[in-house]
Amino acid sequence: MTVTQGDILAKHGKDIERWFDRVPERSQRVDDRYPQPPSLTKAAGRDRRNEGNYLADLREIARSIERDAAQTLRRYRQEVGELEADARLTTETLWQLHKVRLMSQALAGEDAELQSKGAILNDDLFHRCRARLLGFDD
Repeated sequence: MTVTQGDILAKHGKDIERWFDRVPERSQRVDDRYPQPPSLTKAAGRDRRNEGNYLADLREIARSIERDAAQTLRRYRQEVGELEADARLTTETLWQLHKVRLMSQALAGEDAELQSKGAILNDDLFHRCRARLLGFDD
């Protein structure tokens, strides 16, 4: 059996017509057949702009992190300095109280009455120094 052109058209005519409808005509412009590369479209320009904004945002975030770290370090140094000053003040106060107690013991010697008066005065001095260190002084 020989297949003729008419047989093929009868059996597949509609498929062939659809195929020919999809083939571009010679009158079509080159730009219609071959679209512009993505780098030249408006969407690509918008993407590049968004990427630039994203990088700018990342740089701003990095700057804010550095700024916050510098402020934290400054605050930490100030607090450490205050703590060291408080520690020196406390140590000096304790040394003064110890010196006063030693002097009272040396002055009172074996006298029980002077020892009791010195203990009362030392205790009073201790409470005044403690109130001053805690910020409750008059």
